[in-house]
Amino acid sequence: MTVSKKVAVILLVSSVGIGSLYLFQFSRQYFIQPPNAENNLIAIAPYRVIPTLPSVTFSQTPYDMSVLLISYHMPGHTLQSELLNFLSNEFPNGPQMTKLQRGKSLYRKRNHPKNTKCAQIVFRLGTLSVQNSPDLFCSPEILAKMFLEGGAYHGPSPVDKGTKIIHLVQNPFSLSVSNYHHLAEKRLKGNFWTKHQNPCHVCYGKKDDGDNFADLVIPTLFKQRMFPILHQIVSRQEFDRIADTCHSIFQKNEVLKKSSFHQHLLQLEWAEGLRLATAQLIIQGYENGGDILRMANNIVKLKETEATVKSSTRYKEINKILQVYTMSLDDFIEQPGTTFKKLLDHIFDHIPEQLEQHKIEVSAKFEREIRENKTERLRMLQDREILGVEQKIFLREDPIFGPPLKQIELLVAAALQNSATLGTAIPEITERSSFSSEIKVPNDICC
Repeated sequence: MTVSKKVAVILLVSSVGIGSLYLFQFSRQYFIQPPNAENNLIAIAPYRVIPTLPSVTFSQTPYDMSVLLISYHMPGHTLQSELLNFLSNEFPNGPQMTKLQRGKSLYRKRNHPKNTKCAQIVFRLGTLSVQNSPDLFCSPEILAKMFLEGGAYHGPSPVDKGTKIIHLVQNPFSLSVSNYHHLAEKRLKGNFWTKHQNPCHVCYGKKDDGDNFADLVIPTLFKQRMFPILHQIVSRQEFDRIADTCHSIFQKNEVLKKSSFHQHLLQLEWAEGLRLATAQLIIQGYENGGDILRMANNIVKLKETEATVKSSTRYKEINKILQVYTMSLDDFIEQPGTTFKKLLDHIFDHIPEQLEQHKIEVSAKFEREIRENKTERLRMLQDREILGVEQKIFLREDPIFGPPLKQIELLVAAALQNSATLGTAIPEITERSSFSSEIKVPNDICC
């Protein structure tokens, strides 16, 4: 069916809690495609609306790919805002945020439809989009179709060259300690989620009849083949032991029998509070937890999807690519200018080199902004890195939390090394651990 007049399309997009309705108006030609069509594995709303004309151009030179930035938890979301502002303001010819999105997550974080097991991420050619803590539990084939064909523009067009994904990850020990300090702050006000959520709840939905988070992530992490020497990253037994530890702490103390998660973190000794907060960040898949296992799952899923696209004859024929570039939040904190330059090199690696000087200047500006006019949250992140050394060592030596977190730490290091070999990273490839020593990544850890 063809509609040659102004069309209003309503999409449901949510970033926190209840969704928000966004009204999209287009004044070009469209065709409406039913969700059961052969080339549409993922139903977006009840119908997808796909423009048949080229995407929006920016200044004289259009950006011919889509860019998606994925981040996790509070530290990643904080940095994400800084990155989006700089990219949009300093590169008007590059990918741009849409006025309707304005840096908000494309789909509700930590959520997915039961039929697909994947967040429905929809974006347009030439745009810079963000997705916080996405659920990517479906097959690589469905993910490839979503990233390269599921958006509101993507299709077999010589203008559209594919999608670049910036995957912003963090060392799991650093993430655990930062999470604990953030949630244990006394100044948290209002109906903050720590005051009413159960940190040990492992099922999707408020009742226990939803999917168990372990059933969604463990198959990928226990049997993955993309990083050969890390075959069994996290087992179901390790997940269950962490869940048992969580239940042994939460509301078991007589004084805290009816207390909230937040009250536990305020009143428990830091060792027990850290274990409780870290358990929540590992096993609570629904609501606000689970980002450590979600991040690990997505590292593997994105790697599998990238390999699927590379081996696909169909995507070669229509000249579309998927590039996944993994970056470390810790590197942005320690070397903001240098790391931001690597980000720009990846986003604009297919653009002529006359941008090189501008990229250098913008990276220097980004460094000054972070170091001289540092936002309060980014300053707190650095402070937590200094204060949390003892707590990271404690987690590393903990018999319940240490083994799976060390494996995920190696997985993060492997993903960073794999991205570094693309040609935009430092000559010697190492991943900094959560304290002063370095983790050397074996040469054969990636395939």
